[in-house]
Amino acid sequence: MNCVSQTMSVQKKLRRPKFSKRMEKFVELALPDVDFWDICCDHGYVGILGLRSEKFTKVYFVDSVPHIMNRLEQLFLESPNTPSPERFELMTVNGELITREIYGNLLVAGVSGTTVVKILSSLFHRQCLFAKRLILSPHSDLQWVKDLFQEGFGELASKYCFTQLIEVEEGGRMRPILICDRCE
Repeated sequence: MNCVSQTMSVQKKLRRPKFSKRMEKFVELALPDVDFWDICCDHGYVGILGLRSEKFTKVYFVDSVPHIMNRLEQLFLESPNTPSPERFELMTVNGELITREIYGNLLVAGVSGTTVVKILSSLFHRQCLFAKRLILSPHSDLQWVKDLFQEGFGELASKYCFTQLIEVEEGGRMRPILICDRCE
């Protein structure tokens, strides 16, 4: 692929990513006029959808895989549709190791329930987790994650209350989305 073809491909991806119903639901369920953190963002499509919605003050794309974040950065650098840099931030870091305070919405999707719990526990115990809403969509161990919030997950369960479980069809399967809101 030559440079012109590659640039055109990058522009098309940022302009018209393939959004699934579940991705759209993540953005729909998030609280407006606050930050949106997409932890383990992978290709960044949910965050891109969030930016395009103009629903959030700032969108944070977080993934630990450098080539994923480099590719996403290239998409933003080479696209004429890139929002102003004040509206988004790219972070190449393991979700458990984020050192910034997290406010607004926190999405963790497409990873195991064990990974979801590790990320939340680490952020909470390091006093970084202040999000108003958690949007969780693990690909396994959903009941365990749900039970942790409903039956008491130590201090974290005292701060976040299970609000609702929604299922969205994707790829012929029902995909769960668990919502937990800050109780305080």
